[in-house]
Amino acid sequence: MTPEADGDAGPSLPLPGAVDVVDVTARDGLQTLAEPVPTARKLALIGDLVLAGVRRLEITSFVRADVVPQFADADALCAALERRPGVRYRALVPNPRGAERAAAAGLDEWLGLMTVSDTYNLKNQNRTTAAVVDDLGRVAERARDAGAAVVLAVGLARWCPYEGRIPHATTLGWIERALAATGAAELYLSTSTGIDDPAETHRLVALVGARFPGVVVGLHLHDGNGQALACALAGLLAGARVVEGSLNGLGGGLRMPSGMALRGNAATEDLVQMLGDMGVATGIELAALVEVVRRHVPALGVP
Repeated sequence: MTPEADGDAGPSLPLPGAVDVVDVTARDGLQTLAEPVPTARKLALIGDLVLAGVRRLEITSFVRADVVPQFADADALCAALERRPGVRYRALVPNPRGAERAAAAGLDEWLGLMTVSDTYNLKNQNRTTAAVVDDLGRVAERARDAGAAVVLAVGLARWCPYEGRIPHATTLGWIERALAATGAAELYLSTSTGIDDPAETHRLVALVGARFPGVVVGLHLHDGNGQALACALAGLLAGARVVEGSLNGLGGGLRMPSGMALRGNAATEDLVQMLGDMGVATGIELAALVEVVRRHVPALGVP
């Protein structure tokens, strides 16, 4: 029964009618697992997510196999992938070398990752933030040649585990440089440490939206303090139109001081449930998505 039907109509939240939910399990979710997941298991997971209604997926990363062994099969996985119409498949493309592999794979979207912290970038990629942005510009040029869209990921958008609080001016300044270098039409802000609060998330999304009005803003949320869903709601109210999650909350940052946790991301199924309960369309069937969790997460060796 709707609120209007039962006489309880009243003020409602100014939410969008629909939101893109991107599932990143096959990339971000798997990268912290100790043992590489077989390619066949990854393909089955991706296929089942699509059958549940997920239309944007991050499926692998074109990084060096000796750095992240989990993605040593990136080229083989993309070659074997059964692509469905209307589905956008994405990979993390960290540098120009990875861009050549991504071009050969023919994926729809390339993710360019920049963290707003020299300390973290040096630990993660042995590059300064300025050097990372320069690399992203070259990656974006190759993406355009390949007919792929570039999505900009802004990691540690508010907090860095090594440098502490990141000023808004610093984040906005690096975003401006990265957008100029890549020409990306979409970016997401990542709460990589998982200690952000809803009010701060609302403030940062609003600031980014006001500064870059032609860019679609999304959120990649970590749940270290249990506030990922609240931050998602706050971000949507501030203008975000994309949220990212991983099944069962799997995955997280690789270079955090505490090491690699099995879980840390916002759970895709929780995001889909919350959005559905609020009347926001995602196109994803919750019951089918929960069944994907039950089918695949235990097989990954995770409770």
